[in-house]
Amino acid sequence: MKRRLLLPFLLCLAIGIVMAEETTFLDRETSIELALENNRSFRSSTIALATAQREAEKPLSVLIPDVSASSSLSYTEPLFSDPLMVQQEGWTFGASVSASLPLQTGLVYTVRETMLAYEAEQISWEAARLQLIASVEREFYYLLAAGSNLEILETSLDLARDRAEQTQIMFENGRASEVAMLQARVSAANQEPEYLSAQAAYRQRLDSFLIVLGFDPGTEVTLEGELTVEPREFEATELFALIENRSDIRSLRLSIETLRNSRSLVSAGGRTPVVQLTAGWNTNVADAFENESWRDGLWADGASLGISVTMPLDDFLANSSTGQSIAALDDTIAQAEISLEESIASAEAEITGLLDQLETSRANIESSRLTMEYAFTAYEMSEEAYRRGTMERLDVEDSQQSYLTAAQANLQSRYDYLATLINLRLALGVESLERIEQ
Repeated sequence: MKRRLLLPFLLCLAIGIVMAEETTFLDRETSIELALENNRSFRSSTIALATAQREAEKPLSVLIPDVSASSSLSYTEPLFSDPLMVQQEGWTFGASVSASLPLQTGLVYTVRETMLAYEAEQISWEAARLQLIASVEREFYYLLAAGSNLEILETSLDLARDRAEQTQIMFENGRASEVAMLQARVSAANQEPEYLSAQAAYRQRLDSFLIVLGFDPGTEVTLEGELTVEPREFEATELFALIENRSDIRSLRLSIETLRNSRSLVSAGGRTPVVQLTAGWNTNVADAFENESWRDGLWADGASLGISVTMPLDDFLANSSTGQSIAALDDTIAQAEISLEESIASAEAEITGLLDQLETSRANIESSRLTMEYAFTAYEMSEEAYRRGTMERLDVEDSQQSYLTAAQANLQSRYDYLATLINLRLALGVESLERIEQ
């Protein structure tokens, strides 16, 4: 009998060990690393950056001359001329090599244009990276808060069930009415749907988080971390100096630089000369398959070197297409500079608002902490009074609810503070706030 019981026990133990080994433990840093490595959207941004880098290297090829080589082989037999003129008969071999290189001022701006496009892609990639890190951190802290809230709801449900059992015993001992006993049961039953709903919402949110990290939904994970808040003081004027790190500000400045480069390119294309360098070599051999052909004057070659300059004149005329294009680009540059000024002002307003939110969250943390302590003391006293029969069940439940509400408020305020810090970091375009003076 003992041997028959031992095998199932060992099997259950082995299954328990395997399940424990399959649980993945995730902290904040590990979650960020996994997201950067496995997130499909960010991987796509990385590929786009590599593509832009290759494109940025292409314009350098315009500085390499166009080189071509050709060869020919033909057979000639006279029909009406003197057959003794053997130099006109037989196989003739010809070959040539040529090279050309057009040089124009606009080539510099063409190279610069693709380099600016690559820089723009770099800014987009960095912005996507910071956004992904911030999203993962916010969601990680949210799940920590949601998990703690689940514990609060579970505790509330357990207390309600314990109170129902206690009321049942009091009813059996004649210390509580049947109505009070039934109401205690109903109160416990009413809390269970709220707990189950919160549990399902947490699992759904966790599955979405796992997909971002590259896991399959339903993967068993345990989040390791705490909603630790260390309040900090920031000076708005010091933070304003960091606005230039923002991706939108950098993109706008780069856009203006790109427009100015385009203006120079248009001007150079229509109002500067084009210099063409050419070089070539050719040879011709009669009776190419005869050894004597290379010595009897039947072989000849030649080399050439040339330079030409072309200067467009029509674009110097009034209302030329080049002039119109330059004027349009000047207007666009002026509009882009105004947009940059508006974006800087908007960024300063955003940072000011986030600093106000931080201060509000900090005050809420302290207020909810004190409320939670007072509410917990009041709840403990009401529970003791209920056990002695000197307080009604509804009063105890009200006291318990006040404590749970305060605990949830404290949890929410701590999450709000951490999330606002993340948003502030994102608004400044930096990866960390640790180096910013307090």
